Amino acid sequence: MIGCKVVSDLATCDDQVTLYHMMDRLMERQLVKEDSVTLLNVKQSASVNILLEQNVLRLQQNGKRIIVNIAEGPEANFDAVTVSCGFKPRTELALKAGLEISRGIRVNQYLQEQ
Repeated sequence: MIGCKVVSDLATCDDQVTLYHMMDRLMERQLVKEDSVTLLNVKQSASVNILLEQNVLRLQQNGKRIIVNIAEGPEANFDAVTVSCGFKPRTELALKAGLEISRGIRVNQYLQEQ
């Protein structure tokens, strides 16, 4: 979520922005697929270059530039890099307690477990 916000802010300032994302869609844990597609379209319409299913292996400094190496594909270099790692809910205890799990613990509109 924070990474998507930073991308928007930088693009608004007319910076050229590339977002490398490991999964097949943006905010896959927080958004349903349709909303993720909408977010992708909004970011792309703001001239953000989004590369999905990317495995960043290494960041290296080369003078004033940062080189990004990915598992498959060409390396790229940038003036600056921001890393946003996201989060993954730890649901093991909730499962053991018998709670319903989806992209996290399922709750109703009042944030009560279902």
